[in-house]
Amino acid sequence: MKIVKYGLELDQEGLGILVKEESKNFPVFQYNALDRADKVFDIMRIAFQIDKKAEEYLYMVAMNTKCKPLGFFEISHGNDNTTLASPKNIFQRTLLCGANSMILAHNHPSGCVQPSKEDIKLAKTIQEGGKLLGITLLDSIIIGDGYFSFAKEKML
Repeated sequence: MKIVKYGLELDQEGLGILVKEESKNFPVFQYNALDRADKVFDIMRIAFQIDKKAEEYLYMVAMNTKCKPLGFFEISHGNDNTTLASPKNIFQRTLLCGANSMILAHNHPSGCVQPSKEDIKLAKTIQEGGKLLGITLLDSIIIGDGYFSFAKEKML
């Protein structure tokens, strides 16, 4: 599987544009689609080593209608127990790459994968905003000592 990480930069007119930051082939991933939390968990651990980070990182995987990744985006990077996430920044990236759906994934450096109140609030906000835009939040995954899937736990 080819994993492409994008960033957002401003062009000469001050408009946001996607910029490819990194592209890697991972032949270990034989996935045609990211349609299960365990697949996203594997990719985030192996490709981004999110389970080893000392601070919280929030990533968004933008996907097409067949759950094929269009791009991976680092949305925010915080401290040891929090990171700020703006719904505007998340949706800006999904819209620029033409995504129909997305998955959020972030780590808890403590290892505890239970969602905080803020984690639940963000997932609900993105889910509701996505309904207005026609972009489905398929899952929000917390990675630590294992993982927690909002979809699997029927919280989305």
